Amino acid sequence: MIFLLIFFNLNISGFGNRHIPLNSDFTQYKRDNRFPLTYNESIAKFIKYYTGYAKKYYEKTIGKSEDYKKIIFKELDKANLPHELFLLPFIESGYNEIALSSAKAQGLWQLMPFTAVSLGSKVDIFIDERRNYQKATQHAVKFLKELYDKYDDWYLTLAAYNCGPSCVDKRIEEGESRDFWKIRDSFPTETQNYVSKFIAVLIIYKDLNEFGLTPIIKPKDKTFVFELFNPVPLSFIAKASGLSIDDIKKYNTELTTNITPPNVDIYKLKLPITVKENFTKNFEKMKDE
Repeated sequence: MIFLLIFFNLNISGFGNRHIPLNSDFTQYKRDNRFPLTYNESIAKFIKYYTGYAKKYYEKTIGKSEDYKKIIFKELDKANLPHELFLLPFIESGYNEIALSSAKAQGLWQLMPFTAVSLGSKVDIFIDERRNYQKATQHAVKFLKELYDKYDDWYLTLAAYNCGPSCVDKRIEEGESRDFWKIRDSFPTETQNYVSKFIAVLIIYKDLNEFGLTPIIKPKDKTFVFELFNPVPLSFIAKASGLSIDDIKKYNTELTTNITPPNVDIYKLKLPITVKENFTKNFEKMKDE
């Protein structure tokens, strides 16, 4: 429940006839969050957007988050970072593992190639681990940890994740302030909105019922892992599994060609559990032919 302390004449579509408080300190609401909450007109704008015009998008996208929450929480716990950050891919990619931006950022966490490689991702002609949500999550959390250690402020950390540390450093120096909200207007519009969107998504998520939203959950197909010790053409895997090459790539989103990568010791192929028995039998039989 969001406690309404100071009222502002802004009616949020999807929130009934209630008014959202501007400048509320969300006293009790904050107790459950390690990520700092604030509230202002820019955040209110995106709450209105996600509970009104984009309500269905919010419900579908937050439903997709359930497929990734467990692995993201695990990595956030390792780094001692707030669980609330599992919502960042909502803003970045809509939880789309192969999302590609015009700037060439890719994957669930929209990592740039250079950044991803510097964090330990493989990005080459055979494989792009930015599109492997498990590897990408490990590396994105590592990046967030590095940024928070640098800025010791979550709003500046999110800004740096979006536009880069040099972008943030320049605004801090020019604005002579480390208060994001005081120097917000100096950031690119995308970055200004990025931080506000995240807070809006978080506020809504913490009170879905109050905002009248219901996540639309469609669980991912259950899969099994088959270890490959040598590169294998996807056509061979398709024949053994009865799946199309496109389907195989759907389950192995990091693959960028029609062969499993030759530059790894073990490739963990993922396929739907429904083909496990036939695939295992056919693969071993075909391999020996």
